[in-house]
Amino acid sequence: MALRALILIALLTQTPEPEVAPEPTPAAEAPAEKAAAAAEAPKPKSFTFKPGTLTRPEDIAKELEKIHGLSPEEQMQKMQELMKRLPDVRGLAPAGLHGEAYANYLALPEGDQASVVARHFFNQLIAGNARAVTEVAALPFQLEDRRISSGDELFQEWVRALRAKRSDLLTLYGIEMLSPAQMEKKYGKPPARLSNLPWKNSKTVIAVANLSGHAAVAVLKQHPSGIGWQVVGYHD
Repeated sequence: MALRALILIALLTQTPEPEVAPEPTPAAEAPAEKAAAAAEAPKPKSFTFKPGTLTRPEDIAKELEKIHGLSPEEQMQKMQELMKRLPDVRGLAPAGLHGEAYANYLALPEGDQASVVARHFFNQLIAGNARAVTEVAALPFQLEDRRISSGDELFQEWVRALRAKRSDLLTLYGIEMLSPAQMEKKYGKPPARLSNLPWKNSKTVIAVANLSGHAAVAVLKQHPSGIGWQVVGYHD
């Protein structure tokens, strides 16, 4: 358990490389340019379970504990076998998790998984990485007062928003993870401008981040499969 706690801390404090946001698309585009832009747009996420995969965090944790007691050679072999039994949660977990870090993420309790995704989302937002914040989003997405149903449209909106707000000047001081009931008890009913955020649905948590002294709210929802979390709304 101590090893997984250390890996969780590393995930929560990771600092992503900034991404230079692309320039806005001109009003009139040639067919070739439109095709290139379409190729760059985020593709709809697919989620496939394979027969015999491990899906329960506690079962994954037990397998990891067995592996850690083996010799280095045996650990490598057993880890490769374990990775074949894990579900494919691309788009439901932070990008860049591979090997044992990926397995350790899946072994975390639901609440800790949500915290990892929230930390990743805000880190990528500060880095100006429109692609990464789009990849951890689920559609339809509530961005401020807009409901967005297209991945390409959401990506373009993030490009414009992150460039206009100079997110690179922000500092993430902390994140408070709250259930809908905790959110309402602590802060009361949300103001009208937040009424469209899907913050009170089932299997939902609210991440309230302190960005340079200013509150920003991300709503995360667990995937229907019960594995992995996605961001479904944002307001600052």
